Amino acid sequence: NKSRHAVEECYDTLRYLGVPVPAEPMYPLSLPQYELPQSKLDWKVRIAIAPISRWVTKNWPAENFIQLAARLERELNAAIYVVGGPAEKDLGEKIIAATTAGVNLCGVTSIAETMAALKQMDVLVSNDSGPMHMGVVTGVPVAVPFGPTLPERTGPYGEGNLVVRANNCKPCRKRVCPKGTMECMTGISVDMMFDAVCKLLKR
Repeated sequence: NKSRHAVEECYDTLRYLGVPVPAEPMYPLSLPQYELPQSKLDWKVRIAIAPISRWVTKNWPAENFIQLAARLERELNAAIYVVGGPAEKDLGEKIIAATTAGVNLCGVTSIAETMAALKQMDVLVSNDSGPMHMGVVTGVPVAVPFGPTLPERTGPYGEGNLVVRANNCKPCRKRVCPKGTMECMTGISVDMMFDAVCKLLKR
C-alpha cells in the first residue's frame, strides 16, 4: 500500500514477524559527543540549515536559504549552522557569509556527528532529504519546503514538524521539472519559511 507514509509501510515487516508495532517510533541511537563550535555572540536560539537534496527539483533556491539565514539571525538572534556533506561546502559558505557569525559544518562532521549536532538545535530547516529525516530521529522540529514529492509519503514523520508548500503546482514526483520552471519550489517564499520557523519556536 504505497498511499501510506514510508514509515507505516516499514511497519509491515514487524506485523509479518508478529512483533508488536509501537504507537510511535523510537530511535534508541548511540550518538557521539559533539561540541558545537561556539559563536562569540550570545544567541537565543540555534537553527540548522540543510540546503541540498539529491533531486534538483527538491531543492529550494539557494538564494532563498541565504536570505532566510540572514533574516533568522537578524530578527530572531539565531545562531546559524549549515549541515551537509563536502559537496555542499561552497553553498554553506555562501549561506554563512550572509550572517555575522554562522558556522559551516558541511564536510566537517560525519553522519553521526551531524546527528549529534542536530540534536542540539532548536529548529532544522531542510529540503526533503536525508538530513530532514535525521532531524526527526534526533527530535529537532523540522520546517521543510516541499515541492515535487508527497509529504504524506516521505515527509517528516510524526507531530511537531511543518511542511510548507506552494499552491501553484501539484506534486509530479519527478527529478526533472516537466514545466522547466521549478515553480513548486520557487513559489515558496522566504516569508513562508520564516513564519514556519517562528511557529515551531513558539511551540
